Amino acid sequence: MSAAPDVARRRVAITGSDGIIGSRLAANLAGELDVVGVNRAVADVLDPAALAAVLRGCDAVVHLAAGVLRDGSWNEVWDVNLLGVRNVFDAAVQARCTHVIYASSLHVMGMYEEQARPDIYAPGRGPLLDTALAVRPANPYAVTKACGEIIARYYSDVHGLAVTCVRIGTMNVADSPAIADAAAAARLRDMPEAERRARLAAKWFSHADFARLVCAILRREVRFSIVYGVGDNPGRFVDLEPGRELFGFWPQDGSPA
Repeated sequence: MSAAPDVARRRVAITGSDGIIGSRLAANLAGELDVVGVNRAVADVLDPAALAAVLRGCDAVVHLAAGVLRDGSWNEVWDVNLLGVRNVFDAAVQARCTHVIYASSLHVMGMYEEQARPDIYAPGRGPLLDTALAVRPANPYAVTKACGEIIARYYSDVHGLAVTCVRIGTMNVADSPAIADAAAAARLRDMPEAERRARLAAKWFSHADFARLVCAILRREVRFSIVYGVGDNPGRFVDLEPGRELFGFWPQDGSPA
């Protein structure tokens, strides 16, 4: 592990820059980095030539664009979350980027959560899930995100990219650990209200902390890593130590006790 150049001189592309997470990240990083927003109007992740053109001259990529979990079907997520990920990494190699930050998801550990809820959301409940545990996806979206981590590892090992997979918890429009988005996933609508609130409070990650994590990652040269994108929440059930050990990052925001 070694220090990277000052982030202020770096040109960073953000795919999915018009989404809930991407738009806030682009705004939060604008004062720190030279940000290149990449959305479908600029370059679709399924268009390799367009991606190669827009990433030319970039030092790093934060890959957020993805098919999101709605009704849980494979068709919603397969192409974008697999072919799209490959295309972004290919374009990053062609552009001679040094870093790629891949937005994975806490869903890749979803079966651990499903089998232990609601107790898993209680503060101090027991051992935290670390990044060395085997992934256990609970839906097709999570399977594609786990596959994305494998693709990321391949490009790190074979092409020499410094790649970090961030397993993001819950980030919302309100940027709050207490206010769930109105368009909650269908699978959560029958969950008791108290459990839904505990779940959100345990998994919440602030937009400001995500921006701080991105900057921390770009400041160091770590060949491959996986960290959790979750706040310093009393009910969190994942281990945040890898972020501190590798990047000197610890979230400043967290849900109330």
